[in-house]
Amino acid sequence: MPSAELSRRNFVQIAGAGTAVVATSSWLWQSAPAAYAAESTGSASAATERAGLLDRLALGDGASEKAHGLTTDGSEIVTDARKVRARVATPLEPAAARGGELRFTMRTDPRAQNYLTLKLWGEDGSAYTTLAYINGEQIGYRRNHDYPAISFGYTNQVPGRYYYSTVMLPLEMTRGRSEAEITLRTYEGGFSGKVTGDSRPYYAVYTHTAAQLDLSGEGLTTYRPPTATAADLGDAEKQRLVDSFRTTQIALFDRLSSQVDTAAAGTMSIVRYVDELRYYAQVLTTPWSPAADDAAKKTALLRIFKTIDNHVKDYYGNTRLVLRGGHQGDWGGYYGALGEALYLVENLITDQKIYGKAAFTAFLDEPFTTGTQDGETSLKDVDFDGGRLTRRAAWGRCLKANFDFARSRLSYIYNQMLYTYEGAWKAHEGLRVIGSAHYQGRARSHAVLGESLGLVPFLGEEVLVGPEGQELDLFHSLFYHDGTARFTDDYVKIVGKGLAKSKLDRSGKVVRRLPYGTHYTGITAAGLTRENTYVGNYGEASRYLGEYFFKTWGHRGDEELNDNILKLALRNIHARGYTRYASVDDRGHRVMRIIGSIDERNWYWPGIPAYGARVNEGQSLFTAGFEPHMAEHAERYRGKEWDPYWEYAREAVGFAQQQLADRQYFNEFDKATANPKADMRLPATYAHLTGGRARHSRFGSAQAGEVMPQTDFRAYTAAELTALGVRAARYERFAWADVDNMFISLRDGDTRIFGSLYQSNRGVAGNGRLHVITPTHEHIAQIQTNGLFQYRDYYARMDAIDADFMEDINTGDNWAPQALAGEICPVAYQPGVGTVSRENFEVDNPYSGYTDFLTARYGQYLFGVNTTRAAYGNKQSYRLAVPASHRGATVLDLVSGRKLPVSGGHVTVAPFTAVVLKLSDTATTALLPSVVRYVTALPADTSVTVAWTPTAGAATYTVRRATRAEGPYRTVATAVTGLSWRDTRVRQGERYHYTVTAVNGAGTGWSSWHVGTALDAPVSRKLTGTGWRDDRLGTQRRGTTSVNGATIAVTGGDGTGLGKGDDYMVATRNIEDSLLFVSRPLTGSGTVTARVDDHKGALTGLMLRDRIHTDTRYLYFGADATGKLVLANRTRDSRHDWQDDVRSPLDAGISGLTVADHPYLRLVRDYESHQVIAFASADGTTWTYAGALFTPFPYAVHAGVASTGSAVLGTVKVTDTATGLLQPYVAGRTADRFTIAWNKPEDAVGFTLYRAADAKTAATDPRTRPAGWEKAVTGTRERSYTEQELRHGTRWFKVVAALPGGATRVSEYSAVAVAENLAEVIARARKTDASQWTKKSHAAFTAEIDRIEEADGDQEARIDAVYTAYALLVSTDTLLRQFKVTREMVEASTIEWPGTGTKASNGWKAFDGDTATYTDTLAAESWIDVDAGAAGPVTIDKIRLHPRTGLETRANGTVFQGSDDGQNWTDLHTVSGVSTAQWYEVKLGRTASYRRIRVYDNHSGSANLAEIEFWYYLPDEE
Repeated sequence: MPSAELSRRNFVQIAGAGTAVVATSSWLWQSAPAAYAAESTGSASAATERAGLLDRLALGDGASEKAHGLTTDGSEIVTDARKVRARVATPLEPAAARGGELRFTMRTDPRAQNYLTLKLWGEDGSAYTTLAYINGEQIGYRRNHDYPAISFGYTNQVPGRYYYSTVMLPLEMTRGRSEAEITLRTYEGGFSGKVTGDSRPYYAVYTHTAAQLDLSGEGLTTYRPPTATAADLGDAEKQRLVDSFRTTQIALFDRLSSQVDTAAAGTMSIVRYVDELRYYAQVLTTPWSPAADDAAKKTALLRIFKTIDNHVKDYYGNTRLVLRGGHQGDWGGYYGALGEALYLVENLITDQKIYGKAAFTAFLDEPFTTGTQDGETSLKDVDFDGGRLTRRAAWGRCLKANFDFARSRLSYIYNQMLYTYEGAWKAHEGLRVIGSAHYQGRARSHAVLGESLGLVPFLGEEVLVGPEGQELDLFHSLFYHDGTARFTDDYVKIVGKGLAKSKLDRSGKVVRRLPYGTHYTGITAAGLTRENTYVGNYGEASRYLGEYFFKTWGHRGDEELNDNILKLALRNIHARGYTRYASVDDRGHRVMRIIGSIDERNWYWPGIPAYGARVNEGQSLFTAGFEPHMAEHAERYRGKEWDPYWEYAREAVGFAQQQLADRQYFNEFDKATANPKADMRLPATYAHLTGGRARHSRFGSAQAGEVMPQTDFRAYTAAELTALGVRAARYERFAWADVDNMFISLRDGDTRIFGSLYQSNRGVAGNGRLHVITPTHEHIAQIQTNGLFQYRDYYARMDAIDADFMEDINTGDNWAPQALAGEICPVAYQPGVGTVSRENFEVDNPYSGYTDFLTARYGQYLFGVNTTRAAYGNKQSYRLAVPASHRGATVLDLVSGRKLPVSGGHVTVAPFTAVVLKLSDTATTALLPSVVRYVTALPADTSVTVAWTPTAGAATYTVRRATRAEGPYRTVATAVTGLSWRDTRVRQGERYHYTVTAVNGAGTGWSSWHVGTALDAPVSRKLTGTGWRDDRLGTQRRGTTSVNGATIAVTGGDGTGLGKGDDYMVATRNIEDSLLFVSRPLTGSGTVTARVDDHKGALTGLMLRDRIHTDTRYLYFGADATGKLVLANRTRDSRHDWQDDVRSPLDAGISGLTVADHPYLRLVRDYESHQVIAFASADGTTWTYAGALFTPFPYAVHAGVASTGSAVLGTVKVTDTATGLLQPYVAGRTADRFTIAWNKPEDAVGFTLYRAADAKTAATDPRTRPAGWEKAVTGTRERSYTEQELRHGTRWFKVVAALPGGATRVSEYSAVAVAENLAEVIARARKTDASQWTKKSHAAFTAEIDRIEEADGDQEARIDAVYTAYALLVSTDTLLRQFKVTREMVEASTIEWPGTGTKASNGWKAFDGDTATYTDTLAAESWIDVDAGAAGPVTIDKIRLHPRTGLETRANGTVFQGSDDGQNWTDLHTVSGVSTAQWYEVKLGRTASYRRIRVYDNHSGSANLAEIEFWYYLPDEE
């Protein structure tokens, strides 16, 4: 911790800490390739201009609101207790999921990265979440992620100050635009309930171009933290509480002894978080164990053995228990706890005075009887070979099954990875203790535990095969866990029965999945947990590591492992100290909290109270126990290698003493007493903290003299600091960095900054998050970052609004599209890591957003993080440009505490190092443009199109080219203002590499990473010069192309079509298409049109592809082998789908269109919305909407036609169109109702739809020539409209978009809706499904249709008569009656969770008429039975059900069954597609009639149904 003017001078610069800076060391200096220059060519002395505030809206100020065009449908001005005016959103009438909205216009910079900030008072509270929208598009996600809600529903986040919440405005939404419409909407936290109260007050809104908002004119006052603490307890009372804790522990041990002794089946629980067996074994090894003598210890051991016996018997009776036998049992297996207990007491077992090895061997070799038989999920009590079963064999099989299950079913984030893989270690150590042949050696155990804890790289799941070496299906979705966990048949029948074995590679090593490659450790070099990036709450590993240190202490053969765990635990405590910030508790008393506001996974603000560990875990003094242990065994910990760890141990003591001084321990002592199993050493640790420490010669003082580095010393009196032995000056200025997480903890006087500089791993998105704390305000700021990196692939953001890693759940009031949809985020690549591929959400890995070099600036602080290292194959130094406004030849680095020389306007940042430079200039300048993050090169026949993503600050772009990746690169284009450039000075047969660099008035930004492409000749050489190229993809080996004008002919192809697979799963992710593709580049928005004149083979049609490659993203619209039109795409969308649907590749499922009837095909790509719309036509004039798919591609794509066999396509045309054009179209027709839809340009904030009745009017602009036009809908934000009762003639529709500031834009073309003719109307009427209507009414309807068809007269009148005839139909639902289920009929399989009520009361909750109540069973397999008895049978035609609110998807998989005897059950319906809290209805295929109905749940859904109704039809009389 801090020791001088700057912190961490004496002992923390240890190997791997990642905080040392080398400015001039020649051995670290490496020149970056010219293609990847890690510095700006524009010097730091280039002219710059100030960046900062663009606009400010003072809410509650009438003049300011008017100037910004504020409109609202529900808000009011309020004046707070400080007499400051603000505005609150009020509930709507009637109340809805949202409150009133605020809409206003703000200035933006057309080039720079723009920020949006909302000002809030820190002590205000609200349960509601506030989302921000730009031009009617949602900014980011409803959950946190990298673009979070601008305000979450928290209370009292910042005492006594304002806080400012900042999000970045998506660059695509502001590029080229000087203003934007901003909307603030307030929502109920789950987006499904009602907003019934006011929002928190909104004080002001700002737009600005620097991450730090200039608040000099805000009139902010300085906040002084309270020095008050909770009332102190006397020393005697504190000691009484500590002593009572031990008394409670002893009583619990004695109770468990009695619990086992009571009956032959007596046992101790091994359910996670109950952990009775583990506790009992731990206590037995302590000096204070109630089993004080050898005889008592032996008796206690026998209780442990008895417990294991009884659990193993349970396993033989139900082998599924190993997969999930209790809460979270699927994490690590249920029976790992048996092995853990044996490991804990092994020294007692081998102690001859207590039990002895020989006696234990004899005990294990005794015959063992379970009384069970072979079954699908049970085992006969014989050994593997059918011979006699011994206790050793029975225990061994149970432990082996757990070992196999745990090692093959791992999760990927730290705490879950620990929970899962530790189960393998526990079971494996149990196998060792019992001498099982299944034990694989101590080195194997150490490797498993090392990966679990983060000591060594995590290699992912171990691959298992069957007993005969057969491949097993052990797929497991990381999204189904605990009560929703799913298990393949191979898990149940092979792994669960202990029959699996390891799959070995050629060298005999176990094959691993390698989801994160071979370099990822769960704990960073600096000591924090690494769950892709920084996590707060779930990142607390200190107690886990501490528990494992004491667990492995004293075990022969584990000494080195034990030492390494101690080092890891101490390094973690030291690192976690930098993640605490000073705050107040709920009573206004000082407290330290976890910084959770920059958390990657679980947002918490205010953070959870924590010192050495979280206060709410009941183990908050636990980590202070390391120092007394080390002091007691000082000889073990001698030498220089241990010096830093003694200091870390001292810090842990200091943190605990600070917690005691803050009175945040005994006033929270109920947390400790609630979990007496957690800390075996509390009395001894407390004694050490309160005086015992002084008796050790090494220390000589009771006080450690350390506190948390970010402590606010203004909250302490001088006497308190003296009592703690702390000098505040030692902590005044420092920065601590975790390079692996790109986490920064900075303190500079009264300014504190916590930063996660790449806040979420979804490719390189160019943003991080800071939490800035000052005496006058706090600032939660998303911050733009600039980075250098390699890439081979990209992630395209999907259109999710709730969460980016799964199908949306919280979708209430989902009126707005995602503003980030389609953003291209390149996936960072490290040569030494290689390409990693994980299950489920593919891009969510620790490397995808991990740049080689990253920079960011916040006011006076310039951050630079060099992540390169030899193991990653990218080790090099980088030069960080120091702004010209900085004064001086040196600059202070707060991480190293050194003044670094500024050479040529730069400082050097060494590999695996971070710097935080304190600049002399507090104002941010408009610096050089950012790096162009993504570039792609698309070969045509004789040219290459280079395209790229926009970047902040760019005025123009420069393109450079080389014929080798390493260069040299020569400039081939300058002053390019768009996002693409076509290179025509190229030759076929050559390979070219390109970089793109952004330029503005300040100079030139970093060059992009180079992208290469080979300009191969087309397969059909005669295409050269036509603008087209053809390529055979995948297994297509034959086929040639000829072009004659606008006709393309393909002959002789042998392709098989689009590949099959599922991008969600690694095993099915390599999807290869087999076809011939004829293409040319299409940039931005555009159309592809063709007429299919002939087709043979699996597919013929239009195609877009992002690369000319067999395995890549595409969109296809055309004929299949049968001539049916198909619309399909592949986006590589690997988000979790709760319905188990394949998201990529995706078939849109269009129907009713064939290429014979509609030979003309058209694709319309709208780049801004990333929608691709498909149309088909019979004549090439009137187009029918076929479907649309969200397909995010880079700016340029290959566009053209595809064929697998032979095909002729005429009128082929690829046309670029301007972006931002409005394109209305008829998206659907149902009888006389037409759906008119249109795209949404990024700058459109609302729409007015006009209709006309004649073609002449339709050719005019309704804004300037309104005659003949009428408004169908005005000022809507929707993107579609349904025209009712269009029964005759034709109508034309144009759409006018409103733009920020009052401008408008009109669609050039009209959408044309043509009513059906009489023949079509009658034909549709005759297709009416008779089963949906009563027989009598349908007969009358049919007779009327006959009459109309035979009649003469006016066609329009006859069409109207057909529509009138529909009124004759009477729904068969009028015949429905509900079967009355009474309370006496119902019973669930178990009582209510967690153990209350009766079976009858539990089952009745599904029929009591109240959707707020629900059945909730205790078992993984459960049911609700309805026995109608004399009131039966229960006749069912329709089932209506309502799921449990909040856990709706648990209903999926529930099976309705019928039986007359209660033994033989017939499946009636399996529930699927449930996702929201609403009524669902299903009609059975045929009437069911049974005395008994069972609602069967075999998927651990706890039979969670809120309501069930059974309905039947009365007889339908003629």
